[in-house]
Amino acid sequence: MILKSKNAAFRVGTLAIVCLGVVACKSTETHNYHQQTLNSLAQTEQRIIEQIANVESQRNQDSVSLTSLRSEVNALKEQLSATQALLTEYVNQQTDQTAVTESEAQQTIVTERGDFVLGAIEHVTVEAIQQTFEARIDTGAATSSINAVDIEFFERNGDDWVRFHILDESNQPSDSNWVETPVIRFVNIRQVSSTAPERRPVVKLWTQLGEMRDHSEFTLADRSHMSHPVLLGREYMRDVAIVDVSKEFVQSNPE
Repeated sequence: MILKSKNAAFRVGTLAIVCLGVVACKSTETHNYHQQTLNSLAQTEQRIIEQIANVESQRNQDSVSLTSLRSEVNALKEQLSATQALLTEYVNQQTDQTAVTESEAQQTIVTERGDFVLGAIEHVTVEAIQQTFEARIDTGAATSSINAVDIEFFERNGDDWVRFHILDESNQPSDSNWVETPVIRFVNIRQVSSTAPERRPVVKLWTQLGEMRDHSEFTLADRSHMSHPVLLGREYMRDVAIVDVSKEFVQSNPE
């Protein structure tokens, strides 16, 4: 009876030891599992921390880049302002220089005595029709003449009048450019190729040549064979102008 009790007690002790071992093993496995979980969480946390650090670093770099760009823009604005100031100064200098040049040019077309300087060729405007023609300045001719075509004589209020067109390549005859003016007198012109003198009318026309405005006499003649439709003689220039034959269009625009 006593032996059976000892055996039962032994079996109970053995079972208790086995149970403790199983519990111990389970505890170890659980501990290992939790440790792995903690390690995994720690690694995830580290990765998140690194990602946050990278984002912060990128943001700092972007901030630095933005600051740098703003500095460059400000520098460019300063350079632009400086360039504009230099350009304005240059334009002002050129304007002043042009004014001086024009002033000097003005001085060259009028002599110290006040006479206008004319080139060998000038442009003259006939005010009656507001048309401009090329004129040859000829000191060898006493009177001036003009290339008149379609000449018609008529009487107005008992006086002799004449109407005509002034012909050149750029001003063709039309109803709008008839010139009508009184006849001052008639002159007889003897041509080298003819023995009989030619009777030509003389008229007075208002003309403008640069700053020179004059009511001058012109002989109406066929100058179609000449290179210029208007000839200005000595009478036109007397006491008001001199001629520099080495120049052209001193008082007028060449175009």
